[in-house]
Amino acid sequence: MVSRNEKDTWPVKAAVVITHANQNVGMVLKELLRNFHWTVVQTTSSVDLAIEFVHQANATMIIVDDSNDCPAPCILRHLLWDPITAITPTLSFVSNTNRADHAAIANLGRPLIVEKPLTPNRFIPGFRTLIKVWSAGYYLAVRQAITSIVSGDEELGMRILTKLAANAKARVLIAPTISHYCRKSGNIKTAEKVLLLALKTMPRNLGLILSLADLYMHTAMPHMAARLIAGATATYGNSVSLFADGMQAQLMMQNFDGAAKLLQDILEKNHFPTEYHSYLSRLYFTEGRMAEFNKTIASSQKAEKFMAVWNTSTGGPKANNVDGDDVIDEVGSGTHEAKAS
Repeated sequence: MVSRNEKDTWPVKAAVVITHANQNVGMVLKELLRNFHWTVVQTTSSVDLAIEFVHQANATMIIVDDSNDCPAPCILRHLLWDPITAITPTLSFVSNTNRADHAAIANLGRPLIVEKPLTPNRFIPGFRTLIKVWSAGYYLAVRQAITSIVSGDEELGMRILTKLAANAKARVLIAPTISHYCRKSGNIKTAEKVLLLALKTMPRNLGLILSLADLYMHTAMPHMAARLIAGATATYGNSVSLFADGMQAQLMMQNFDGAAKLLQDILEKNHFPTEYHSYLSRLYFTEGRMAEFNKTIASSQKAEKFMAVWNTSTGGPKANNVDGDDVIDEVGSGTHEAKAS
């Protein structure tokens, strides 16, 4: 069990579990966490919903499952896009399939890693370590900053984080959050400076690299982002955590072949098959690569619907009984079904 002092620093004992493949993970964790007087408030496949729970002060911890169709590195990357979940205590599972991404996962924020398969002997020591680490020192101060921000006192939360930035180790953890708020206020130079200073302490930290790449893409400098992602690829290999940023940078540079190649790579791994098939289909269509488009969606009927929606959106004749969102969904799901069959 955790000590009394550690318990006293966690006023809200609630966790949110993100999982696509196996909802039973949430049930198992409920039983395991019951011994620590913690509650799993939500088991969801939506990262955005998990973020919302943290923002609403309904959860003080995130537990990330890891599966082939929904890999933990991608979820952790998504959490880094939000300034609060980027610094929220997180425990991440790592499956055999994604074990090669262990180093990448460890550098996406500060997650505590537990290897799958999930067993009490693996989870309980990891959970205890996570609680112990986040119950003292600058980690505790970070949690206090989160509490202030989600309760509406953003000014106090930012004062705490700004003070912590003087500590080089703390700076690595909190720089993406501080940078996000600087960018939000229009102070782009400071947003960049904060991340660059943190990278001097830990040059290969993937969370910092991707946060800086994201800043550059938001400020119309995709070439700088692409350089950062290329460097991260040299360090971490073909980590799935790099695909979304890499694809966005290639699209912004109008390197559609490069973006298509990244989409094909991630589809070969069968990660997020429905979503990425849909992206690839739309990319081929907008580039006029109709043979590849038709092959990707594997349905002439859906291709005709897609064309009808495209004509409507570009000022052509209105298509009757055709909903654009439905067609986009069908493109993804139809391709996945075709592949499965």
